[in-house]
Amino acid sequence: MNKLLAILLLALSIAGCEKEKSQGISEDISAWRVAESDPIATVGHGAIFNREGEEINPSPEAVIDAQRFYLKKLYGLMDERRRGEFIAAQRGLNEFKSRSQSEDILANAALIARFIDAAEQREAPFLASKNAALLARFVRITDDGVETKDPPSGGIRKEFFDYLRRQNLLTFYAATNAGGASYLEECRKSGVPLPSDWGSPNWQSRGKLNMKFISSGIEAELFAIESESPRGVCFALPRSAGDTISLLGIICLGVDTSKSCYWDNQRNKQQYDIPKNTPVSISGFAGGADLQGGTGGVCTDCHAGENPYIVHPAEPMDLGSKIIPKTWLEPLVHPSWPQNPGPTNALQGITLTSGESSCSSCHDRPPGRRFPEVSTATPGYCSIILPKAIKFTMPPSNPGNNASYAKHKDALTAACAQPPSGGIVINGATQTEPTSSRSDTGGDLSACAPSGDCPLGFCYWRTLHGPFWQTTKSEIPIGDANYRGGFARIYADGGKWKWRAFVDPTGGPATAPPGGTAECVNYNQIASVPDPKNCYANMFTVFDPDGSRLAQNIDATVTGAASANVLSGFIGNVAIANADKRPDKLHVFETAGKIALLQEHAPPSGLRPMTGESWTNGCAAWSPPFAATEVLSTSDVQLAPSDQANDVRCYITGITGAWASTRDGGKAQPFAEIYKGPNKDIRLRVSPAGENDRVGAYASCVRLK
Repeated sequence: MNKLLAILLLALSIAGCEKEKSQGISEDISAWRVAESDPIATVGHGAIFNREGEEINPSPEAVIDAQRFYLKKLYGLMDERRRGEFIAAQRGLNEFKSRSQSEDILANAALIARFIDAAEQREAPFLASKNAALLARFVRITDDGVETKDPPSGGIRKEFFDYLRRQNLLTFYAATNAGGASYLEECRKSGVPLPSDWGSPNWQSRGKLNMKFISSGIEAELFAIESESPRGVCFALPRSAGDTISLLGIICLGVDTSKSCYWDNQRNKQQYDIPKNTPVSISGFAGGADLQGGTGGVCTDCHAGENPYIVHPAEPMDLGSKIIPKTWLEPLVHPSWPQNPGPTNALQGITLTSGESSCSSCHDRPPGRRFPEVSTATPGYCSIILPKAIKFTMPPSNPGNNASYAKHKDALTAACAQPPSGGIVINGATQTEPTSSRSDTGGDLSACAPSGDCPLGFCYWRTLHGPFWQTTKSEIPIGDANYRGGFARIYADGGKWKWRAFVDPTGGPATAPPGGTAECVNYNQIASVPDPKNCYANMFTVFDPDGSRLAQNIDATVTGAASANVLSGFIGNVAIANADKRPDKLHVFETAGKIALLQEHAPPSGLRPMTGESWTNGCAAWSPPFAATEVLSTSDVQLAPSDQANDVRCYITGITGAWASTRDGGKAQPFAEIYKGPNKDIRLRVSPAGENDRVGAYASCVRLK
């Protein structure tokens, strides 16, 4: 616990706690009383939604409470260097006494943005949009300065705003050439029709929407432009009260190229009002990557699926085949946003009995309305779009009467609680920054079966990076205060799949924490599994306490069953050298009907403890249908051709070579990456691929239903 930290106290604790004074000093950030979980589920088009999917209009106190939750969470994820920067920023702000609520809200938002890089990569874009939306509730940044939107929250002193600007705490709200000519050109080259300026006669009204999932209290009218060259459509959805348009999102779809582009009425990351009948150049809209971190939210969170529109049956947006792309939709958006990897496999393998109905009778191809992959990476779709559609619009013949669809509804809801198939990125997918201090992170990957340790499916590494090393004796437990080394592992505990990544280089040079991308797959998604409930996952370990055991072969067979085997734990010196053309190796594979967990290494020059972990995964009466088995890459090789790319899951089963070595002062780490190549095939590449510190990796691919 860190004591005597000088930190800014930002007004008002959560309900039931004594109010804290903004000019006071809290000695320990761990003493901040905040909500147990994120109070904001998602934001979209400026609207803020709670965890129940309800649109809310938070008070200044509620905004500050939410900001304190994010600040405390970010602080817990920072290394010592970043914590020092955080404390220094707080001390500077503490020079301003008797702050108004608006000043506290602005200061909090600036600090969240400054230190948002501590957040997990997948969560950062959502936090950035939440931060912008909470700020915009009471404070608006303009090109000339700042203004408050609600007098009860107080004003903002010019000297306070100027101080934030001098300290570069407001750069994330700097004015941009919103929309950008480069984004328009990217969309044009991608075969997406371009939107006309707002107010152009090219925009034709299609009528008002009866069903509105966001901002239901204001009028929404659909405007459209249909294009023949390139073939596609642009939709604009102005939402207005009286003579003022407050929200105006534009989405364009190229039908033949299956790509989509996005714009919103944002300036300085905040939405601005447009008087009705007032033309606005498309360059006055934020588009593409300019939308990142804005009040409009993460567009591809809700606008996911076969096409980029949220279509209600018999509503003006339902244009049939005119809005169905040739292949699965690819959005052109900021790379940190959800990339619509989809369609979901959640409904496959579900057996329906007489009287039960299938969502796939409509949500299939054809007619081309498949569900997106839903997961914890799509909080907006899961908390707003899906439950409201189930309640109000589905099935079209009798909206809300969906009892016969219960199995499919429950399967989609369950998938929303699972991590994305794209996985969870841990300390960077292939590279991360070195640190001189201890870094110990971990979390949940997926729930398991109610009875215990994880037979619902298995988890694995899709990408992996080192360095893996250990200098302390094996008697010192991993993660102990005296342990010096680095490791990454996937394991089962308490009915959940979990991950942990660690490094402690204290007393030595700065070292990057290992990591990669961890994914999971359910047995009901894998081809030919007869009974997903009759499956298993068994862990095996190979251990060398000092490096003296140059070769070990552990029998990791589960009697009488074929299996899919993954390498899951890399602890200590699992592979440190590529000497004499005989690289060190850690590998799990099948040979002569047995599963072997093998480690080999060259004679060490000192203490070299290591532990390797693997899982043998299988089901009764099942032989895994492999698309690729134990493919070795020492450069870049194909695992599966493009026509199989959406129907396989590939995972790392072995590593070879110098996984303890780094380059460029520790900034370039050895890595293996399973990725989709430029020709849409699935490939395995490793780095470095040459010289004495080269590495290799093995991977297998199992077929999906």
